[in-house]
Amino acid sequence: MRILTITLALLIIACGKKTADTGTTADSTSAEATKTVMSVCVFEGISLRSEPSQKGKWIAGIALGEKLTYLNEVVHDSVGKLDYAKVRLSDGTEGWASAAFVIPNARPAAVISSSFFYKRPDLSTVTDKAFEPLDFVAVTTEEGEWMRVTGKRRKNSYIEEGWLNRGAVSFNEIDVAVASMTAKAMASSDASKRKGELDKILKNSAVSGSQLVGEVRNLLADMGSFATNTKRVVVDRAYFYDSPNDNAKTGAYVVRGDAVTVAESSGGFIRASFNAGGTVTDGWIKASELE
Repeated sequence: MRILTITLALLIIACGKKTADTGTTADSTSAEATKTVMSVCVFEGISLRSEPSQKGKWIAGIALGEKLTYLNEVVHDSVGKLDYAKVRLSDGTEGWASAAFVIPNARPAAVISSSFFYKRPDLSTVTDKAFEPLDFVAVTTEEGEWMRVTGKRRKNSYIEEGWLNRGAVSFNEIDVAVASMTAKAMASSDASKRKGELDKILKNSAVSGSQLVGEVRNLLADMGSFATNTKRVVVDRAYFYDSPNDNAKTGAYVVRGDAVTVAESSGGFIRASFNAGGTVTDGWIKASELE
């Protein structure tokens, strides 16, 4: 009887120990999971490197809209003056990418209607900036009818953060794909290449059901309607000058993506005019700032 009692006691201890070990493993797994969060890349073609430095070996390029696993590590590169985040790609490849373009705890989304940007989720905080249909954004916070987003507007070259109304954004996978494809197409400085890439989107049956296909068609038609004496602005702001002279700069300007009608050229400047709702601005713009 005594032997049986000891045996049972040992079994109980062993079982208890096994349960404790399993619990510890589960806790470790849970703790590990909290260190990784899904993220979204908001800029096309950023580099994945072996080390958190511009000198780190290039591993792969990361696409706009690509989903990543953020591994909760950020290192500052004092030489390049950049923060690098450790991430894992969908194929398991790990490395370091510019933290400015990797948005943690985010969902990829597409802007489906013109919407002004707000500083906070309050109508009184409206700005003069607007996102347009086909812009790609990463949504980080949802509060009622508001969404906090991070993204690059088509007429800007940098990333911005603010609030949009929920109705202006779609999480539909094919809408997001079309927005991402369009952003990549419009990033090219070659007009014929842009047109070719937009045409590919229209011929892609996988995204033919997107509500944004019509917007792509309109964008392509707009580009095709440009006369030979029309050029597009390729910088954030292209200022007008009263004469083809660096000292004749005015306060008037056009922004990236605007189309201007051009005439003569002189000394690195082009005579151009811009029609905004019937109001025409005329002057000289630096040739390097036009397509």
